[in-house]
Amino acid sequence: MPDKAGRAGLVFLPSTEISTPRIEQCPVHQETRLVGATPLMSDLPEQTGKILSVELEVLAVHVRPELQLAGHANRINPDVWNPMIMGFQQLYGLAPRTAESVLASIPEERYA
Repeated sequence: MPDKAGRAGLVFLPSTEISTPRIEQCPVHQETRLVGATPLMSDLPEQTGKILSVELEVLAVHVRPELQLAGHANRINPDVWNPMIMGFQQLYGLAPRTAESVLASIPEERYA
């Protein structure tokens, strides 16, 4: 199929730091460059070259404004963003917050 993205209705946006385009329908984008790759399980001949641990440098992050936490330029509001995740071969959305975290009482900047 020559144009899978077009058939899926995906719209491409230019990236700012890399040549690969972004997909407009994705609410969060990270532009990265490969820093290094380390093969894993290379002691097993049948696994050699199949599993890699990769290290990426994040060059740019793009977040839709409605997902940003009010009053914070570099924070995502977890109560607004509900990403789809895969767990045990099933797709899930994140559930609403069930309890306050003790860690949340510490300013996030102190973790850096």
